[in-house]
Amino acid sequence: MENSFSVNIKIRKWLQRQEPYSLQRPLKRSFKRNRVIVIGIDDQWDVDLMDMSKFSKFNSGYNFILVVIDIFSKYVWLRPLKNKKGESVANALKHVLSEGRSPNRIRTDKGQEFRSRLVESLLKQRNIQHLFAQNTEIKANYVERVIKTIKSKIMRFITSKQSYDYVDNLQNFANSYNKTFHRTIGMAPDKVNISKETNLWWKMYWPKRLQPKTEKARKPFRFKIGDKVRITYIRNPFTREYDEKWSGEIFKISQRILRGGLPVYRLIDFQDEEISGTFYQSEVQKVDVREDDMWKVEKILKTKGKGPNKQYYVKWLHWPKKFNSWIKARDLSDI
Repeated sequence: MENSFSVNIKIRKWLQRQEPYSLQRPLKRSFKRNRVIVIGIDDQWDVDLMDMSKFSKFNSGYNFILVVIDIFSKYVWLRPLKNKKGESVANALKHVLSEGRSPNRIRTDKGQEFRSRLVESLLKQRNIQHLFAQNTEIKANYVERVIKTIKSKIMRFITSKQSYDYVDNLQNFANSYNKTFHRTIGMAPDKVNISKETNLWWKMYWPKRLQPKTEKARKPFRFKIGDKVRITYIRNPFTREYDEKWSGEIFKISQRILRGGLPVYRLIDFQDEEISGTFYQSEVQKVDVREDDMWKVEKILKTKGKGPNKQYYVKWLHWPKKFNSWIKARDLSDI
């Protein structure tokens, strides 16, 4: 058994040296993440767009649905959009806010439509803080689950009616969702009110009694400060499996944090500049790269000098342009 363990370690270290393996290594999609804890109703809303462009010609040119969910009550708003320009998104948000509810914070992804001047101006006028999901495939993850549920409702409706015209029934889908029992809160979202807020908060966030674990405790951190790693691409979870799943660029672990009992990491690039956000262990893959390894060039941008003094200014494959650099021509070889 001991020899078998030793062989497994050797295989793992060998794989860490293989670029094709580290770029294509299967992703772990489902793993435990930190919870978003809010103080009550309308403390934080998650907002995103649902792409329905393939049905637009049957729905008066509406290509998107703005989806808004209050994280605490799970209450949902839906608004159709013909495009995702900042003006359209701002008007749809204004329409939702006109119903009388307003959050302390709104969280979105970093899409240009949410970073537009009109959206930021609207939120500033309403004294609403704007948060951005920093990284990982899981963006505003509460709204992502709602989008999946609403899409299922729409597709069942389309199948039942044998018609792609759904937009006139959009508010019926929202009403249906808001009147449906939600296991997390123990009631339908439209039943949540101020009088139930305190009891509901304790139900949602007070830790449940756990059975004592008999298994051996594992070390919380898998990686060390200074380890070189790849990170998962920020992409849709349904991306085709043969696409590269991990960053070509390599980073270094600069800090380890135990947050809510879960290990997360901060990273820096090879110029020691900090990468925004934190990364879970399953979003990071250790690789073994060395300075004397062969580094691939994407293209030659400039040439200078002649003979033994000839140099190329190159863009490195997978690396941002800030890493472009001069190399000696004799150090470049075809593979």
